[in-house]
Amino acid sequence: MQTGVQFGTTRWTILEALQQGSPDQARDATESLISTYWPAVYGYLRRSGHRRELAAEITQAFFVDVVLGRKLFEVADPAAGRLRSLLLTALKNYRIDLARHEKIERRVGGEFSAVMDIVEARRPQDETLSPDAVYEREWA
Repeated sequence: MQTGVQFGTTRWTILEALQQGSPDQARDATESLISTYWPAVYGYLRRSGHRRELAAEITQAFFVDVVLGRKLFEVADPAAGRLRSLLLTALKNYRIDLARHEKIERRVGGEFSAVMDIVEARRPQDETLSPDAVYEREWA
């Protein structure tokens, strides 16, 4: 679909500064990239049907969890394709993950809540056990 709006070309020199520059250069490059791509991510989410507050919340979480947390800009490679394609694919996958978590939360909150209440009531509250030890104890 043609919108008449041209998407800015990625300035790979900014990514190079992020990937190879000093800590100050990396911080400045990160801020520049986020301010460049934040509106596109937010706009995509709004157009996908999310209300304003939720779109802003998901956008913020996406940048924290994926872009910064998984260092998406740092691993971007011009030889691998467009940065905007990488960002959009990561955003779509992030939305799928969010939907899965939401579906699980609804299921747990609804049809499984009675079972979960029973399990939680009989579960010892021993905070010293590792997750593996709890699993083994419950399995036994």
